[in-house]
Amino acid sequence: MKHSRYYLPGALFVALLVLVLGSVAAGAQQITGTIVGTVRDSRGAMVTTATITATNVDTSFSSSTTADSQGAYRIQYLPVGNYTVEVDAAGFKKFVQENLVITIDQTQTLNVKLTVGGESQTITVTEAPPLVDTETAGLGRTVDSDEIIGLPLVNRNAYAELNLTPGVMTNSASDSANPNGTPNFVLGVPSTQVVINGGMDNGVPMVSYYLDGGINMTGIRNYGNPLPNPDAIKEFRVETSNFAAQYGRMSAGVVSAVTKSGANRFHGSLFEFNRNTDLNAYYWKATTKTPYHRNNFGGTVGGPVKRDKAFFFGSYAGLRQIIGQQVIGQVFTAAERLGDFTGDSTKVYMPGTKTQVMGTNSSPGCGVPTLNCVPASLLDKTAATLMAKYIPPPNVPGGATYSGFYNAPTNQDEYLAKYDETISKKDRVAASFFYLNTLQYLYGGGDFPYMQNQSFAKQYNTNISDTHIFNATTINQAWLTYTRVMGGRLRNL
Repeated sequence: MKHSRYYLPGALFVALLVLVLGSVAAGAQQITGTIVGTVRDSRGAMVTTATITATNVDTSFSSSTTADSQGAYRIQYLPVGNYTVEVDAAGFKKFVQENLVITIDQTQTLNVKLTVGGESQTITVTEAPPLVDTETAGLGRTVDSDEIIGLPLVNRNAYAELNLTPGVMTNSASDSANPNGTPNFVLGVPSTQVVINGGMDNGVPMVSYYLDGGINMTGIRNYGNPLPNPDAIKEFRVETSNFAAQYGRMSAGVVSAVTKSGANRFHGSLFEFNRNTDLNAYYWKATTKTPYHRNNFGGTVGGPVKRDKAFFFGSYAGLRQIIGQQVIGQVFTAAERLGDFTGDSTKVYMPGTKTQVMGTNSSPGCGVPTLNCVPASLLDKTAATLMAKYIPPPNVPGGATYSGFYNAPTNQDEYLAKYDETISKKDRVAASFFYLNTLQYLYGGGDFPYMQNQSFAKQYNTNISDTHIFNATTINQAWLTYTRVMGGRLRNL
């Protein structure tokens, strides 16, 4: 199967696509933050001459505006991160607010009180203002990188931490729902199903998923596509009620994730997480351990292309997993494999008749002619070959029972590349590309392994955006998103 979706917000990109392709699709979502507030003097009077500048501590990216006639200001489309805000006005001491954190799709309020004095004097506040969004009525929770990395994440799937948000009822990526961390191929491609606040699933889910501002859903039943590894994710937010109209696709919730970016200092990580049979306990009354081998490894790196101007970030993660599944079932006895069914209560008939078979002296399994013994002339060589290859002999004493393990491997590789550049004081561009390749083998079911399902899937996410400041009160953000997921399944004997 193959799923493809295209999303183009912003007047510039929409007009371009109309000219080139003659079609337009829906919009991307917000992955930046906003600072709002008022500027007053010590007597409470509005200061309408103030200039407010927000500067990202890690990249030196800055955005400025001026207070309006009511002393109010708003700085929008700020990339998530840690900021310093400076407020200048003639006749007042400079005000500096440090450690102001901007989170995904949230509005941070910073009200400033200026003190009369020389402009060369500075008042610095280091205590961060509370992270409370008083501008919107939406309910939700932001999970930052410290939680993503610091909290126990057994299967290295960030979606498992959706359960930290009140209102999340069921989650197919949670450790309880998927203890082995095997990619969920229920739909033919890896996917995540989440139910929020009494919503439903039943093949018609009610949650929207976004990655770096672009749609991140399967295209079949609209389940969530996988995210990059936790080391590559900056933060994600779960909206569960009263979210903005721009999230109009689904009614129960919105999951928005944003990946990390480069900074003025090089940074990175290397990781490997290992789980294997030797470290596992025995099941109750079991004499052998179920085979389990899981290696999740990779790394990230980010830094400047040009200091204070352009930055890169990249990530790779691989998964190599083999899970043993116990199989127990009835198989042919040693005598039955030779055609001797005399010990079986079921009658064996000649093909197409109701005449019970009678063996001869030449029957491999019988020394004398007897009922329920298949003559050599009726033994099918092809069937015997298939039985020898796919049906194991009994290995449990006292019967025709087989007990063993079937090993199901999963291989997965992911790549993330991201680029950010401040072209000028009025233009900032960003681009990200995420690719995921998954290959999974599972046996076809039954009492013992006789056939194998091979599932495969590829995922592509591309996002390109441009933020242009026309003046202190007008900003345009243009966005191009390309999302594609394709997969299939083969069955082999």
